[in-house]
Amino acid sequence: MTAVGLLSLVLLVFAGLTPAQADDRANRLELEISLTVEGQVTVSQTLDFGGAAPETVTVEIAAELNLGDSVRSEYTISDVTAQAGGQPLAVASETKAGYQILRLTTGQTTEPITLRYVVRGATSAEADGSVRFSWDALQGLSVGVGEVSGRLVLPAVAVDYICDSGQPGAITTCATYTGGTHGSSTMVFTDTERQPGDILTVGAVFPAGAVQVTEQLSQGWSLSRALSWGWPQITVAAGVVVIGGLALFGVSRRRRAGLAPATAQPVASFETDPNGHIAFVVSDHLRPGLVGTLADGSVDPADVLASLLDLAMRGHLRITELPRESAYAVPDWLLTRHQGGDALAEYESQLLDAVAPVDAATRVSDLVGVVAASIGQMQQSLYKQVIKDGWFSRLPGTRSKWSPLVWVGLGLSVLVTAGLMLWTSWGLIGLALVAVSLLSLLLVQDQPVQTPAGAAVAAGLGALSAELHSVPTDRLRPGHELADASAVLPYAVVLGGWERWLAAMVAVEPVPGADATGLDWYNAPEDWHLSDLPYSLKSFITVVIGALSSRV
Repeated sequence: MTAVGLLSLVLLVFAGLTPAQADDRANRLELEISLTVEGQVTVSQTLDFGGAAPETVTVEIAAELNLGDSVRSEYTISDVTAQAGGQPLAVASETKAGYQILRLTTGQTTEPITLRYVVRGATSAEADGSVRFSWDALQGLSVGVGEVSGRLVLPAVAVDYICDSGQPGAITTCATYTGGTHGSSTMVFTDTERQPGDILTVGAVFPAGAVQVTEQLSQGWSLSRALSWGWPQITVAAGVVVIGGLALFGVSRRRRAGLAPATAQPVASFETDPNGHIAFVVSDHLRPGLVGTLADGSVDPADVLASLLDLAMRGHLRITELPRESAYAVPDWLLTRHQGGDALAEYESQLLDAVAPVDAATRVSDLVGVVAASIGQMQQSLYKQVIKDGWFSRLPGTRSKWSPLVWVGLGLSVLVTAGLMLWTSWGLIGLALVAVSLLSLLLVQDQPVQTPAGAAVAAGLGALSAELHSVPTDRLRPGHELADASAVLPYAVVLGGWERWLAAMVAVEPVPGADATGLDWYNAPEDWHLSDLPYSLKSFITVVIGALSSRV
């Protein structure tokens, strides 16, 4: 029992000699905040732990405040010092996630610890012109405090004072605060126990001009800001669209108005002799293939078919109808080359070489494979011919000469829009510019390839088409009916009315059922008669167009 007693006494003695452990809660926090006329704030925080302080005390000071709509108010923290008992303390500072973090190495001092720093950017202008000062004098402290007291020294008497405290998101007014009494410009405040991380905000509102505004605003990017729908942005964007649209409409209308010819250029006509007979006369050797291309702006199967018929009637090609293998067999024809009496255009030579090579013949049933390799070249030659004749300004399907410029304009509009959206709130104007650029691109691509000269010829084609549908076919020159009707047929194939001209060819047969004579471009089996010509040519036209439709 004596030994146990002695051991207990020794343990008590050693326990009494053990140093006191640092507490994570200060007894008191004394705050001193002063504001100058220039808007500079000096903050002094004095922590009294009533014993040994923790090894490290941390204070996290907000370096920026989010005001909404990607707008931030930034604060400049400077002149940071710390001391205890008149001796300086080491302060480590780092900036992280919008906070300036201060770490004080206390050495577990038992003296009160004072932290001082200077703030700039805490005064801002209100909508009514007044100046507001606000600062979280207590924020981000790593230890709690038993009670808070302090004072706010201001350069002038304020019209209102602010003192709020509490946990973030649950702020209430301080326990007590008074300011402006008896003309004093100092506010004195106290508060109850505060936990680590709590906030105590002090501030004041001054008349306009009493204190300098030091607010430092920075604008971050956001889609809502970049595409702001304010009335100035909407007004300017609408103006860009309206003015740009009207300008493009005017240019397009002027361009198309220039295609309306003052007078139509005759392509072909029916001339009447003194006896009232008519003859078909073509102006400037305008061949059916060219006429058809100009009529609709493209080379189609009807244009190729009309060229084949025209080559046959001019003596360069002979169409021979072959006997049917059975009554239900699909009709077929043989295309053979002959020596015509006039010169051929490039596209005509290419077509003739494809369908009727020298010393060879081609069946219409084999036409698809024959023209597959050359029809594209022949189409391009036809387009080049109408360009050479001054009817088209460019190849159909190709870009206008203005297209590169419009593409450059579109690219610049996109760059301007990107710049406006990145650095301003006027992105809506950039989108309006892009819309106008896209519209101009569509209009340029839609610009007709036809020239004014081509429009004049096209107007003449309209007149010719009306005549092909209305001219009496019974007034052809006596003795030339078959030749004259044959000359009309290729043009009627591309402009319409070819059935009535086939009927006119049959009507010249002097005796029903007589053999066909004088029709050297079309041969047929021995039992064939001229009265069969409409059926034969209708079948020929149908089969050839069907074959060409898969390639043209």
